[in-house]
Amino acid sequence: MAELTTKQQKRLHDRLEQIQPKIESDDFLKNQGLGNEIGFYVFDYPPESEIVIRKHLEYLTGRLNKRGRNFKSINLFETVIELLDYRNLTDRAFKVRKDRGDEALFNALKGPLKQNRVADFIASKINFGSNDILPKGTP
Repeated sequence: MAELTTKQQKRLHDRLEQIQPKIESDDFLKNQGLGNEIGFYVFDYPPESEIVIRKHLEYLTGRLNKRGRNFKSINLFETVIELLDYRNLTDRAFKVRKDRGDEALFNALKGPLKQNRVADFIASKINFGSNDILPKGTP
């Protein structure tokens, strides 16, 4: 795994520092903004940053909990694998990828991994309260 350059580390740190103010903003908490849809915050990052991200999530969770927020984190990769396992599709997905390639796998998973199916699967696993903050795309 390649290490991040100093510039990339600084950029990642700056982005991490923007998470808490964003998810505690009134607009986010009141679902105000584009279309007034349910507030969510997706944080993407290079795989090389996994350890840094996990440490920051522990730190952020502690800070938010002290402020009365119930912070929930979902690793979408693990959630998708769990959903595929639940539907007994994981082994078939690996076989499709091995036998027919990435594009065939992508096409085979379009239906089972539609947004609403993944969202419903996530919602069925989590009990939300009025003070809960659930970030998507995190480990």
